Amino acid sequence: MKFPPSLLFSILLGNLVVAEQKTMLESFTVAPGLEAKLWAGTELLHSPVAMDVDARGRVWVTEDLQGSGEKDTHARIKILEDTDRDGKADLVKEFGPTFSSKPMGISVFDNKIVVSMAPNIHVYTDINRDDVFDPKVDKEEIIAKGFHGRTHDHALHAVVPGPSGKWYVNHGNIGADITMSDGREIHASSYYSQNPQSIGRKSFDGRIYVGGFGLRMNPDGSGAEVIFQNSRNAHAMSVTSFGDVLQADNDDPAHARAAWVMEHSNFGYAALEDGNRSWEDSAKSWEKKTVTAEIMNDAYERHSKSSLRRDEGHWREHFPGVTPPGNLWGPGAPTGDYFIEGDELGREYRGKYLVCETVHRAVFAFDLKRGDGRIELENLDKSFFATDRRSKNKAASGFLPSDVVAGTDGALFASDWNSHTNARGSGNALGGIFRIAKKGSQINPPKIDFSTTDGLLEALKSPAPGVRWFAQECLKKKGDAFEKLTEFCKVYASNPYYVARAIYVLAQLDDIKGSSAVKLMLSSDDEQWRVLAIRALRMAGKVSLHSVVSQMSDDPSQSVRMELLALMRGLEWQDVKDSLVKLIAGYDGKNRWYLEALGAVCDDFESKVYIELVKTQQPDPKAWGERQMNLAWRLRSPEALSDLAECIMEKKVDVETFRRLAYTFALCYSDEERNLNLNSMKKFSEYEAFQSVDYQSIITEFIEKDISDPDPVPLTQSYLFPTKFGIPTELGSVDEIAALNPSAGNGRSKAALCMVCHQIGGAGTPFGPDLTNWGQVRDVKEVIRAMVDPSAELAHGYDKPLVVTQSGHRLEGVSRGYSWHAGAIRVKTMGGVTLKVPHRRPHAKIKYLKDHSWMPSASAMGLKNQDVRDIAAFLMSDIAGEVDSGL
Repeated sequence: MKFPPSLLFSILLGNLVVAEQKTMLESFTVAPGLEAKLWAGTELLHSPVAMDVDARGRVWVTEDLQGSGEKDTHARIKILEDTDRDGKADLVKEFGPTFSSKPMGISVFDNKIVVSMAPNIHVYTDINRDDVFDPKVDKEEIIAKGFHGRTHDHALHAVVPGPSGKWYVNHGNIGADITMSDGREIHASSYYSQNPQSIGRKSFDGRIYVGGFGLRMNPDGSGAEVIFQNSRNAHAMSVTSFGDVLQADNDDPAHARAAWVMEHSNFGYAALEDGNRSWEDSAKSWEKKTVTAEIMNDAYERHSKSSLRRDEGHWREHFPGVTPPGNLWGPGAPTGDYFIEGDELGREYRGKYLVCETVHRAVFAFDLKRGDGRIELENLDKSFFATDRRSKNKAASGFLPSDVVAGTDGALFASDWNSHTNARGSGNALGGIFRIAKKGSQINPPKIDFSTTDGLLEALKSPAPGVRWFAQECLKKKGDAFEKLTEFCKVYASNPYYVARAIYVLAQLDDIKGSSAVKLMLSSDDEQWRVLAIRALRMAGKVSLHSVVSQMSDDPSQSVRMELLALMRGLEWQDVKDSLVKLIAGYDGKNRWYLEALGAVCDDFESKVYIELVKTQQPDPKAWGERQMNLAWRLRSPEALSDLAECIMEKKVDVETFRRLAYTFALCYSDEERNLNLNSMKKFSEYEAFQSVDYQSIITEFIEKDISDPDPVPLTQSYLFPTKFGIPTELGSVDEIAALNPSAGNGRSKAALCMVCHQIGGAGTPFGPDLTNWGQVRDVKEVIRAMVDPSAELAHGYDKPLVVTQSGHRLEGVSRGYSWHAGAIRVKTMGGVTLKVPHRRPHAKIKYLKDHSWMPSASAMGLKNQDVRDIAAFLMSDIAGEVDSGL
């Protein structure tokens, strides 16, 4: 394998920092009771991307020395081992093959090595188990193809094993047009994607998926289903032994997050309808924008300080159909993650969710809090394993954790890409792996025996997810598994994660006693075990889903009812109707997660659900309380929205309530719905109780930013403002004009020129500020000055004038919203027309004009001194024809 001179130079440079790498841990903090040591340094590996651990305790790592060009191979797989158990790797093998794409994930299941590398998921089977892939002997399969972003990190990430035997995988928002091994096609796209032609394209199940997404599938790539969508770039995810999915997402400034993934979640990063607009396109003026000292301090080099504003609208959490974003910590670029389920590091660390955070140059730790039908991540510890970013030790300050995994003895391995620019897209010759273990613990990885039932039960306790997954698969085939798994559950009852692993196996045994034992758990006093039983039986296919839903739809636990809703999506109306009555009754009017779980099922039958199940409970919108309003807000059928609009007006809701409820009228999944929502907004704008500026500004923003937002279209012609309207005139000074006697009649007539760009009394073009009341709060000289020299004092807070040039065309107007992420800018131009122009492809040049107004001067419009005085008088009147007092 050849590397270019630039990388060879980097390797030489790496030799200079070996000494610093050996002492870099002096600049680190490590969680109490734990210790960290350099396990593998630059002499063994470079730029590690992703890791996994096999049953022998060896670390498999993908290494990416990107920078050699797309046509050259720059990535490979290495196997590292500590043969003498001294706490340092001393043997390294290269598994092969080498790659020219990014190997963003690796998972090891016995002799099967799964590599996530767009555009495909590859499964390499080392048939002769010699740790070297030989295409003449070994086997390569592609179980999924069509993931975009071959050289992009917003692409395909690691395959993750689940306790049910399924595999999970997620993909960033670069786009995908996937064909699975069984022919299922899954499409996901957004404004950010490399496949914009797939925006709005339906997948095998008839649904449109947006942005980053996650799949659950069989190990052969069949039976894939989308479990969440519309994230940004969840680099990795963990699946706990209870089947809960955890993820960390986003490397946008100030909006990084970690969250529990409720099944069928939409996390709201791109427009919900089809992903064609960014969050910036629909961000509202009233949504909180926050910049804190912590956010500023956490910024890294390539983020400008001006971009570090946390925006409440970033994850669209105020829109119906969006799951709350989780724990937001500010600027961040999370990568690998791991969930601790054993006590090898100490009982106090069981249940910690670890996330590699490359902005903070640390491994974070979260606690999980269960309750009210959800899991929340809390008690963020930013110093579980962290460097001092300002350390004089260059190796320490360059620490960039790319992944974290557990060995078979429970020790953690954290890989270090090592970079001072956070540029994970450019490889270097540096890198390392650290081992984090309990202080004073011996290095003694267990010997894993997959051949006997007792050996498999020991492997079932493994901290390494791939090891315990393979043990579960083998246990399903053992004839004596039922009795031994039952005893296992009793012996290890103090660790519910161990028990949960056994329960999933019991549900899938051929021995009917296994699934029968799990069915008994449906009546457990503990809601956590009832939820687990539902999941295990569902994944095993050993029970009628309809019967389980019918049996448990009035369960007192919100968590249990939400689990039922998760499995109901996609069922027929006759199979869900009766149970939905009880499940809707279980909504307390407050729990957003429960409401979204309901919505995910009801979206398939929104009108039937509303008319037959919801409206019958309270048919008069005037009598609705918050619960009924929230249900209509989320169900969003035409009937629900019509009744909600009536309720809003009849109750004359306050501004805050109006604002919250109005978000549902901003979603437009069809032209018909767009027209209905526009009509509702117009009714609100005309309603007597909503005439204040607060209500009207809310209505205007929803219309302009959501309901009437155009699609991005490249310029095909120029849009220019006229520079004159006749023969230019010579005008006197402001004082001379103000001294003239006014004629309101002539002013009304001449003001027709103003209505080319302004509205006056409801007539004219809505381009510039509305002049209906504009003059009533100004003196005559100020009004005259604005007409004589319109650029001298621009309207405060008004949109910025600019020029956009593209493909030889020129667009003049004012900015109505620029989105770097969406690659588009909205411009209001002559005639009040708003255009949305892509500025990346094809490239457009945007130039903002300082101290400039598109309004021509009074002279350029051919006005005389008396005309200007008369127009001023008219604008200062009540616009009903009454002459002003002569000011």
